[in-house]
Amino acid sequence: RQRVACGECLAVGHRQRRARRGCRELDLGEATANDGTRVKRHDYQGCDQQTVLYEIVGGGHTWPGAAPGNESFVGRTSQDISANVEILKFFREHGLGD
Repeated sequence: RQRVACGECLAVGHRQRRARRGCRELDLGEATANDGTRVKRHDYQGCDQQTVLYEIVGGGHTWPGAAPGNESFVGRTSQDISANVEILKFFREHGLGD
């Protein structure tokens, strides 16, 4: 069984639909100097359901916005966004009943 990265899967499965419906991708660039990461926000708001994927380029297996850990073991921690803030924004906008 072949494993495919999440972003790759979205790109292959939805490329034509995204183009027809005006879905967009936004590269947030390097927001915090010297952490070695870059955030790409894949924003699919023109699709059937709002879908947002944050891709941390150069990041490790870490929680964005957390205190950096052992970089040689888990990789870099992006300070460009806070996963906590993004999750809270999602639940404020959508709630449990939506």
